[in-house]
Amino acid sequence: MNIFTILKKDLKYYFFTPFGYVVLTLFSLISGLIFYTLLASYVSKYIQFTAILPSYKINVNDYIISPLFFNYAVLFLILIPVITIQSYPSEKQSNTFDILFISRLTALRIVIAKFLSSTIFIALLLGITFIFPIILFKHGNPDPGPVYSGYFGLLLMGMSFISLGLFISSFSRSKITASILTFGAIMILWFLGWVGDSFSNPDLRNLLRNLSLIEHYYNFGKGIIDSNDILYYISVIIFFLFLNHEVLSLTPYSTTSRGMGLKIRRREIIYSIIVFIIIFEINFLGFFHSRVWDITRGNRLSLSSQSIQILNKVNEPIEVMMFFTEETPGYFETRNVLEEFSRINPMIKLHIYDPDKEIEKAREYNIKVYGTTVFKQGSKIERTYHKNEMGLINVLFRFVIRERLKVYVLTGHGEHSITDLTNTGLNLFYRRFLEEGYDIEKLDINAINEIPGDATMLLISGSQKEFSEHAIKVIKDYFKTGGNLFLCIDPPPQPDHNWFLNEFGIKHGGDVIIDRQNSLYGISPMIPVIVSFSNHIITQNISDLILPLVSSFSFVDLPKNGENLDFNMYWLAKSSDSSWGEVNLNSQPAEDEKDNKGPLYVAIALEKYYEENKGYSKAVIVGDSDFITNGFINLSENVDFTGNSMNWLSNRDSLIYIRPREGEVGVLRMNPGQVSTIFILVVVLIPLIFILTAILVIFFRKRWRE
Repeated sequence: MNIFTILKKDLKYYFFTPFGYVVLTLFSLISGLIFYTLLASYVSKYIQFTAILPSYKINVNDYIISPLFFNYAVLFLILIPVITIQSYPSEKQSNTFDILFISRLTALRIVIAKFLSSTIFIALLLGITFIFPIILFKHGNPDPGPVYSGYFGLLLMGMSFISLGLFISSFSRSKITASILTFGAIMILWFLGWVGDSFSNPDLRNLLRNLSLIEHYYNFGKGIIDSNDILYYISVIIFFLFLNHEVLSLTPYSTTSRGMGLKIRRREIIYSIIVFIIIFEINFLGFFHSRVWDITRGNRLSLSSQSIQILNKVNEPIEVMMFFTEETPGYFETRNVLEEFSRINPMIKLHIYDPDKEIEKAREYNIKVYGTTVFKQGSKIERTYHKNEMGLINVLFRFVIRERLKVYVLTGHGEHSITDLTNTGLNLFYRRFLEEGYDIEKLDINAINEIPGDATMLLISGSQKEFSEHAIKVIKDYFKTGGNLFLCIDPPPQPDHNWFLNEFGIKHGGDVIIDRQNSLYGISPMIPVIVSFSNHIITQNISDLILPLVSSFSFVDLPKNGENLDFNMYWLAKSSDSSWGEVNLNSQPAEDEKDNKGPLYVAIALEKYYEENKGYSKAVIVGDSDFITNGFINLSENVDFTGNSMNWLSNRDSLIYIRPREGEVGVLRMNPGQVSTIFILVVVLIPLIFILTAILVIFFRKRWRE
């Protein structure tokens, strides 16, 4: 007798007896009901939400796929104890277990065969559910990532349940006893995470959460694969299969139907302790060397580098409270982001309250609107209605970075205004960076004799008139005393600001860059898409910019290598090889010998050392001012480049980042009639197939026996 003989015998039990078909029918019926319920609820919510918020897209992954896989895990919790009790107690009661030892089959082969047969059966159970994602993909565009990771995680969790169930049933003769003990053991490991949440000690809380079976499954259900979770499930499988092997390796017949009870020897205890310690150490080391793969579409659940940097700066406990119901638009999006916050930094504790049920809690924090999130650290409390990563991390930012920096936006020469709500204004710029620790104010350069001492930087954006000698002197004096400039210069006929550029050997091109290949499709070749960047900290992670009507820069009298300089200069971005700088602005754009040949520099950074200040003054110079206006700042990565430039100018290098992008939301478009048809398929027809198959198997078994 070998492994395949036992495997074949066990599989026959699953597929040629009523037991297997009872499990298959129940699983298909219950999973079908769950899928139908989630689907019907989604369609109802989709109609409801779009009627209230036409632009809101209810994500099919959050409302159907993730809950569906979590319910599968609950089904496994109930069914696997029933499946595993057939492995040993059934054989003991039928007196076939002795045959395994008489055949001198090793304990290791018995364990492997039993484990494989149960694993194949639960894999078949999961296979039944493949029709549900197929239905979703046929009628919509769900994200496939959570589907793949969900099945992978379910299989690992199911195998963990099986290994535990096999261990318990290996020393039990009674099916009922083995089933109850297995169910109880799984429940204990299931609830450890919830028990851990009740402890105030963070180390104890994290330990219990890391021991919980369900805590390691949540990421799989969302579309995230964490090496820690994989290692945990593999460790559970190996450990309990080892214990199963040790039980079967005890004195002859001690686990058979004629056994006299377990005679545990010192060797088995020592070996078990050693294996446990080894597995624990491996998981402990894996915790500090983990890798996380976000396989969602567009890495929807991955936090931006800025968010991670801010989260890592949280060194005091912050309590985050969501006052949502599951029917509140944005519930799952907000929860997913905040759960990531808590996962990356355990100092952030997330609570979810239903305002209709937790009335006293809602009154305590003066909650009047569904969808309010409260951040609390000590006595400091902030509320927000944001539901995406950008809005939520900005609230957290205010807890971490408490120093606010002053930015003055110069006026007096026709510059863009922070109070202008039109496409040419800077109101979106003002509101965005106000939330990121900058206090932004207008400053009329003609009405002052010096820049205020609290200025971190000056923004000069889109000047329409030449600066007076007085204004130039005020700005130069500010720069020489450690000030920073963000200078956005438009093409002619607007001022070229050579009064500042020439001091550093920079020449304004006096042109407009034309690029017929790399430009906004169907708009204009005068709105180039910039895709070439230097490795400077500002642009090292930028992939594209949109700069409408941008002019170029060149360098004159560049210093020779090795020459001692008191300033450093860097190019940040340049146009493509196919572009040119059109200098004849009074005619139709056409490249000729008078034009500046591409590639052309469009953004420059410099830092000048002033001995009297014992430090550097910095400047970022861009050949366009429209890219930060209301009409363009949210296009491409314009806001990323703007934020990186401001953080570099204000010496916040650690906060230079790529802001999160909104991933594509999977939606499902079905009507109630289609949902009713699916009910007949998944709740009636599929279970009926297994019932009819079971009848045929029983009928033909009787015929074969006759």
